[in-house]
Amino acid sequence: AAAHGGRPLAAVRAHDAEACGVDWSSLQKHLLATCGWDRAVKVWNAETLQAPVTVLAVAEPGPREVHDVRWAPHTAGTLASAAADRTARVWALNTGRAEVVLGAHDADVLSVDWHKYNPSVLATGGVDRLIRLWDLRRPAAPLSVLRGHRLAVRRVRFSPHDERLLLSCSYDMSAAVWDAAGPPGAPALATYAHHTEFVVGAEWALFEPGLFATCGWDGTLALAQAPPPPPHNV
Repeated sequence: AAAHGGRPLAAVRAHDAEACGVDWSSLQKHLLATCGWDRAVKVWNAETLQAPVTVLAVAEPGPREVHDVRWAPHTAGTLASAAADRTARVWALNTGRAEVVLGAHDADVLSVDWHKYNPSVLATGGVDRLIRLWDLRRPAAPLSVLRGHRLAVRRVRFSPHDERLLLSCSYDMSAAVWDAAGPPGAPALATYAHHTEFVVGAEWALFEPGLFATCGWDGTLALAQAPPPPPHNV
């Protein structure tokens, strides 16, 4: 920071309204994506950061906000978005089109994430308090629905270490860890009441299995350990 006088290495006016999501591609190191309240997902070349490489626009008319964007960890040039029009979309950069549109929730979709071991599976979380798991090969209906949060689900994140663990956080001031392969209607494996305000961020540690962090409107950063999922019935 000192070498640059506290100034950014580069900066650009990315959106015409609030920009609320950013994600680096793990497969194409120079690419990052942003989303905002102007109906747009934009892809940028970090080496130039002048004009976006691609602008992917959620169709008008409708709510403006795109709340989350995530690159696919298995397929270069593919990313998912979560938006206020109640959809999650899977975009292909080579066509600039949404290849899959999920009618994901009955209210704003606030978060989306890719399964780290199955390239066909997505998780979404929404204002309707639900988490839904999707198989993109059969997008008409969710694989399963996870219920337990009392207010909007703000983040969903699949574990990078265990194919069955899914982390969520909510405006109900809690975080939860779920067995994504559990039986229908199963409750969360564990819930965490470490905050006194909306919990808006949740991420797994990349180098420590089971460790995760949450942050909230109370200004608190909390670390916690997830339980292992129960063994599969034989």
